[in-house]
Amino acid sequence: MSLQVQDNNDYTIVRGPRGRILSLIGNYELVPVLGFPAGTQLWDPSQGSWYLLSGGTWTKSGFNMQDLTVNGDLTVVGETILSDRINLASIDITAADTAGGVIYGGTSSAPIIEDTASMKFISFYFDNGATSGESNGLYLRQYVTGVGGEGIAARLFQSVTNVAAGNARGGHISLSFGATGKVTGLGAALETTLHVPSGAGAWAAGTYTALKVAINSDAATSDPVGATEVSFIRVDNQGDSTGMADIDTDAVVFSLQGFTEGSGSVIRDVTDGAAVVSNGSIKIKIGSDIRYLYYYDNEAT
Repeated sequence: MSLQVQDNNDYTIVRGPRGRILSLIGNYELVPVLGFPAGTQLWDPSQGSWYLLSGGTWTKSGFNMQDLTVNGDLTVVGETILSDRINLASIDITAADTAGGVIYGGTSSAPIIEDTASMKFISFYFDNGATSGESNGLYLRQYVTGVGGEGIAARLFQSVTNVAAGNARGGHISLSFGATGKVTGLGAALETTLHVPSGAGAWAAGTYTALKVAINSDAATSDPVGATEVSFIRVDNQGDSTGMADIDTDAVVFSLQGFTEGSGSVIRDVTDGAAVVSNGSIKIKIGSDIRYLYYYDNEAT
């Protein structure tokens, strides 16, 4: 796309195809409103802001683009407001774009820095009132099509530099409800599903799991000594104390569904076996039955 730049005494006009004014650059107090159509945009470097011509006056706003095609890099200073979706279907990715082939911001050595408290660097809020079908606030799907290749559809990585942080989480996923909100089917804060392909022998090798939790020791000197607690899985009953008491009596630590009890199966339930004396038990659910995992004060010998 070719741009035409016209310099005047107090401002500069940037025109696009067919002479359409894309923006003005100058001090908004010195740029006359006459001669420019409503909706004209002005960038004022002295104010660091965009202004929109509306009602015969310049009003502070963001930058608006309509039917703008750019070949190459586009640099916009100030806020950009889009009134239509961003379509990246025709994006051209080169071999040098491994740091962010489609969208990127910052690098590991030069991240985007802003030290304001409670900052959300990327923030989206959506509302879907459909009465059928499933909506997705964010949908990512990646296909591995190369022999020997590896793939991660989504990678979240929180790092704590050489400071004592309050709390840190690599990812936090929540499901909440209004006062009368509920589901008639499944409500899960997190669901992980491993799909088994059809056909015998499709998995001739490899280790598969629907959920992997790991603690990684970064070096030979990795030692959690001094930590209050270290665990692979932590199950917390938290929130309001009254509600916590109800959860304590109504919930189970985990529920096993879809298994058929029997010798050699995942679950072997001998309800008529001899009574076992232990130091305590953990309530679980198998099918529709409440069961208990026994534990002891001493390790097995």
